[in-house]
Amino acid sequence: MVQIDRLRELAIENDAYSRQEKQLRNSMQNKLEYRKLKDADKKIKLETSLKWGIFSVVEIVFMILISKGLSYVLTLTMNKGMTQDEFIAAGGFGYRMIQVPMLIGAVPALPIAFFALFLVKKILRNRVKKENERNLRQNKINSTENASIKAKNQGIMEHNHQISNQLEILKKKKQELEIRLKEENPLYPLEYLTVPIVDFVEQELQSGRAETINQALVHYEANSGGN
Repeated sequence: MVQIDRLRELAIENDAYSRQEKQLRNSMQNKLEYRKLKDADKKIKLETSLKWGIFSVVEIVFMILISKGLSYVLTLTMNKGMTQDEFIAAGGFGYRMIQVPMLIGAVPALPIAFFALFLVKKILRNRVKKENERNLRQNKINSTENASIKAKNQGIMEHNHQISNQLEILKKKKQELEIRLKEENPLYPLEYLTVPIVDFVEQELQSGRAETINQALVHYEANSGGN
């Protein structure tokens, strides 16, 4: 049983190292993410196709409205201010219909189309300006936070470096422990050097269910399902 007692001493030491390693790894910290800075110098972007598309739609709509409006007004003027139904009801004959060509309506529609395009650009420019101002304010806040995050990350790096050094010391201690185990009991696996397993081995030997430590370990593997 002297051999078992010695194994238990090594197992207690190994378990202590394992607990320390787990605690140290759990204490490792992740670096904080920096706040992203947004573009605060955006320019108005109006594609040529969209620009001329807006211009064309406004031009066509007002060209039609102006041409039809002029046709209606001129027709009423030529017929004493009466519609066709009113003219016929008054006993008149030969109601004159005036049709103004669309191209005539296109001329006064041009400044309206240009003005509409100007308004669209101005609206977009104001929107971009407000977005830039909003992003600029947020960037100032983010820059202040990033300065704080940088200081915190520096502390985290130093903390993790200390943890890494302690883990390296533990690694060397476990290597030394493995060397001692091989010197004293070369057939005993390091992965089974835990107090619960050593206690199981001792019970197997005391009860007579196993005659050797290796046989007791075989029983342990069978009971644990090979894990």
